[in-house]
Amino acid sequence: MQLINRCEKYQTILKDRKELIVVSPIWWYQFPAIVKGFIDKVMLKNFSYTDVTNFIGLLTHIAKATIITTGEASEKYLREEARNYLGCIYYLITALRMAYGTL
Repeated sequence: MQLINRCEKYQTILKDRKELIVVSPIWWYQFPAIVKGFIDKVMLKNFSYTDVTNFIGLLTHIAKATIITTGEASEKYLREEARNYLGCIYYLITALRMAYGTL
């Protein structure tokens, strides 16, 4: 299946859903490239958001989003240096907020 057809298929699926569930591991304190690629290729401007003056979510029919992640880090790392780990979750939440307006 061509990449464009696959992205359009995912967009069609998202248009029909009331709930979104994202399940992804955290690798090296970031989301895997496949999750980042999904956001970059499927959650496009004028499909999931518009930015006429401010970002306005266009997938506001999705009433609920659940993000489930897994990862492992030492307690010291989480306490002192967890910015990257938390940053990747913030990256996904920011993308979802752009798409849905608010979470």
